[in-house]
Amino acid sequence: MNTPLRVLMVEDSESDAGLIARRLQQAGYDLVHERVETADAMRTALEQPDWDIVLADYQMPQFSASAALEILKASGRDLPFIIVSGTIGEEKAVALMRAGAHDYVMKHNPARLVPAVARELGEAQGRRERRRAEAALIKSEAALSSILRAAPIGIGLVTHRVFGWSNDYLSRMTGYSPGELLGQSARMLYESEAEFERVGQVKYANIKQQGTGSIETRWRRKDGKIIEVFLSSTPIDPLYLDAGVVFTAMDITQHQEAIEALRESEERNRTLVENIDLGITLISSDYRVIMTNSATARLLQKPIGDVEGRECFGNLRSGWGLCPLSRYQGHGYGREGGGGNHRPPG
Repeated sequence: MNTPLRVLMVEDSESDAGLIARRLQQAGYDLVHERVETADAMRTALEQPDWDIVLADYQMPQFSASAALEILKASGRDLPFIIVSGTIGEEKAVALMRAGAHDYVMKHNPARLVPAVARELGEAQGRRERRRAEAALIKSEAALSSILRAAPIGIGLVTHRVFGWSNDYLSRMTGYSPGELLGQSARMLYESEAEFERVGQVKYANIKQQGTGSIETRWRRKDGKIIEVFLSSTPIDPLYLDAGVVFTAMDITQHQEAIEALRESEERNRTLVENIDLGITLISSDYRVIMTNSATARLLQKPIGDVEGRECFGNLRSGWGLCPLSRYQGHGYGREGGGGNHRPPG
C-alpha cells in the first residue's frame, strides 16, 4: 500500500514539477500536490491544514526559496522545507539551511530527492511526537504541582538530607519559605544533632528494609516553637538514593497534645475514683469490667488486677447468685456509660 503524501511545490516550471511528482510516485508515495509560484498563492495554499512537506525551487521570476521559507516560518507550520534547484550554489544553499531550510537537492541529481524527503518526513514526525510528549509532560507537571501546592501536608524532596524542593504547606509548618529551605540541610529543623542523626538512622534503615521509612520526631520552627512531626520518606529510586528522597511531614502537635490531655484526664478521674469509699465499676455492654476501684476490690476480696478486663459472670460469680457487679443493673447500676455504685446486700 502506497504512503499518502501531500506536497506543496514552490516551482515556476510545470514540467519540473511533473518530474518531481513522478519520481515520488515511483518511490511508492500516493501523491497529492499543488504548485505555486507567487507569495500570495503560497499563503493561500498554507491555509490548508494537511501539507506534509514543501519543495521549493531556488529562484523564480516572481518568487524565491528564501521568500517562501520566510512565509512558511511566519505561518507557524512545522513542515520540512527542501530546496530543489538546478542553479543554487553550495554557499547559498548553506545560508538557506542556516535560515531554516532542512536540505537541498540539485535537479541534475534527482536520486537524492526521495531519500531526502523520507528523512525529513521522519524528522518532522519525530518533532511532532516530541512536542506532544512535552505538552503532555507540561500538563502533567502542572497538575502535579497544583496537587502538591494544595495538599494539606508538608511535602518535599531531599538529596542526602539537603532540601531540593518543598511545597507551601511545609513552609507554613516550619515558618521558612521555600527559598530559605532550598539547598539547606534538614538539620536546621531539629533541636539537636543527636535527634537529627537518630531520625536519619531509623528512616534510612527502614527504607533499606521496606522501601519507605516513617518516624515521629520534633522540629523547631523558625520562630523557635517546637512541633511534633510524623515523617514518612520514600526514595525516587530505592537502588540509587542520589536521585533523591520524597518525604511527607504531618504536624501532629495537636494530636499529641490531645493524647496527653486525655491521659492526664484519665489519671485525675482514676485518682478521684480511688479516693471514693464506694465500690465504683465501669462495665461494658457484654459485662466485661472496664475499670473498678479499690473499694470494689475490697468488697469482692479480689485484687483490682483480677477484676478489670474480666467477664463479670464467668470470673466474679459469688454466693450472691448473679455477678455481684450486675446485681443492681435493673436500677441503672453497673452498665457502661452509667457506671455502678455497689454496697454489699444485707
